[in-house]
Amino acid sequence: MKREIELHKNVDVPTLGPKSDLKGADNSFIKFTHTGFEADAAQTTVPFIDIQPVYTVPAVPLKSIGIRYKQNNPYGGFITPIIQTYDYSALLPIKFPSFDIKKDKLMSRIRN
Repeated sequence: MKREIELHKNVDVPTLGPKSDLKGADNSFIKFTHTGFEADAAQTTVPFIDIQPVYTVPAVPLKSIGIRYKQNNPYGGFITPIIQTYDYSALLPIKFPSFDIKKDKLMSRIRN
């Protein structure tokens, strides 16, 4: 069953707010609406669509792609593309050595 993500009653333009956090879960949806009458005179459609490029460097196999909603109340939020990469480390029969950067930097200073 799909669950609707409801917006705050008097949302403002998303670009005016601080960094947004991912909201919602699988099988959720959001309806486009207008900003609040008090905040923006209901003249802007929200949520905005985030068109930043999404990619990995270096290129790696993808586990999934999708879209999510990110928001910070009381701002309208963004619909943004997401990607998830596949983690091959569990399949590798190699034990990687642990490395504590703080401890190892300290030890190299003591030795010098």
